[in-house]
Amino acid sequence: DGNCEYKDDVGGKARIVRPRGLTHDGTSLYWAEYNSNTIRQGILATQSVSTLVGKHCGSKACEAPCTGSYVENIGKEARLRQPSAVVYHHPSGSLFFVDAGNAVIRRIQ
Repeated sequence: DGNCEYKDDVGGKARIVRPRGLTHDGTSLYWAEYNSNTIRQGILATQSVSTLVGKHCGSKACEAPCTGSYVENIGKEARLRQPSAVVYHHPSGSLFFVDAGNAVIRRIQ
């Protein structure tokens, strides 16, 4: 709908802004949101969208992107900078993504 809001929610109420990369594990979709500095998860059965890793720092991601940072932590306490490509590794049950702004590859177990 052209809305630049960043919002976790269910069904058509969630907002996704400038996604990069897409992968799945069979029950969920995962993608990076470059300007929002987050990794998001969409659960297919419930049609819910939530932030898996990182913390968005503003409501209008397409107008004023967050600068991001680098913090190793769990979930929304971790900090990313410009995440992009995302891949799910089935044998290990891990999600890998490129944290482009920090020039590292990171893993979510």
